[in-house]
Amino acid sequence: MMKTLTTLVLYLLIPMQAIAMEFALFIPRSETPFWKSQVEFAQAAANDLGVTLKVYSADNQTQIMLRQVEKPASRESMASYL
Repeated sequence: MMKTLTTLVLYLLIPMQAIAMEFALFIPRSETPFWKSQVEFAQAAANDLGVTLKVYSADNQTQIMLRQVEKPASRESMASYL
């Protein structure tokens, strides 16, 4: 059972390493301590996982944030985003 589980885990992890993953984080503004800490946390997690993190700050303007979200969403190479 353990050998099967180990094989399954390796099978799932190896392809993930071959795929370059990119994540986007959309924040309303970057100058507040709260959002700075969120960005630092997200960047640390991205570094640990070996993925790229792109941070978008909208300077508290909803229309800018909407455009920022639409841009990565329209990229064919980005399969999904949060």
